[in-house]
Amino acid sequence: MPMVTFSSDQLPAALDDSARFAAWRDQYTEAHGLLEIRRAEDQPFSLRFTFAPYGDVGVGQFDGTISHVARTAHHVAAGSNDTLCLFLNRGPDRISFAHSGREGALDPAGVTLFRDWEPAAASGGALNRMLFVPIPRTRLNALIERPEDLAGIAFDPRKPATRYLVRYLTLLTQLDETDDEQLRAHIGKTLLDLVVLALGASKDAADCAQMRGLRAARTQDVIARIASRFADPAFSPHVVAADLGVSVRYVQDLLHETGTSFSARVLEHRLQRARALLADPGNDGMRVAEVARACGFNEVPYFNRCFRRRFGESPTDLRTDGRERNRS
Repeated sequence: MPMVTFSSDQLPAALDDSARFAAWRDQYTEAHGLLEIRRAEDQPFSLRFTFAPYGDVGVGQFDGTISHVARTAHHVAAGSNDTLCLFLNRGPDRISFAHSGREGALDPAGVTLFRDWEPAAASGGALNRMLFVPIPRTRLNALIERPEDLAGIAFDPRKPATRYLVRYLTLLTQLDETDDEQLRAHIGKTLLDLVVLALGASKDAADCAQMRGLRAARTQDVIARIASRFADPAFSPHVVAADLGVSVRYVQDLLHETGTSFSARVLEHRLQRARALLADPGNDGMRVAEVARACGFNEVPYFNRCFRRRFGESPTDLRTDGRERNRS
């Protein structure tokens, strides 16, 4: 199943805000079932819903001027659902919720669990990001004793597993869509492991999840930091280790398990970025040395050697060949 997206940007521009909201809500409920949704009346309507499946679980998100979502008793009665739903506040403001006889509030990055077979409601300000993860009840029951009893209780934000769960979920919302089913299943397993750790599991289940979930999430965290900071010439494993509060050896061991070292990953990012800059005619005013420095290389001769070894031609040759092909 591919990623599903319902965006207000896809609606006819001629509709006013009320009509656009009604049209969006009708599209959503037709595809995903009944849900009470209210928009912020004092803001122009803008809303994007996405859902990506990952094996037995999935990750969905409402993002925009939505102020309230709820499953009422009527909605619950209209369709049976034996799912536990993780709920994460990814927005800038606090979100209040009511569920299972409990009322509470989630600060930004706060997490709780809902029973989809019971009514629940969440309300926030004018602009919200509400992320949810539906998980089959049977999957959690095999790992946690009576997980449904934890519904309506905020996760402990001090637990490392909770922090990594939030980080991992945030990372997933930033990744491009993939049709690799094995990769999707792996992501789903890692996500479930982190949920299990954050909720609290039996010792055997927690030990397995600890080995897979936290380690996999930390690996993704390291990879994401490399992708965002590779162009800094001073970027190093020491920087990442300090950011994450772990040892340099631990960072290197995580990347070794992926089959690519820290230096190799950084170099590949730098070279791919340099290639893109050189291929763009809009950057013809940049000298090769300037391109090299912009991508994190301190020495131009080293950049030239690495570039030729990776792409089979020098930076200058790539730029020249590309312009000649465009002229022909």
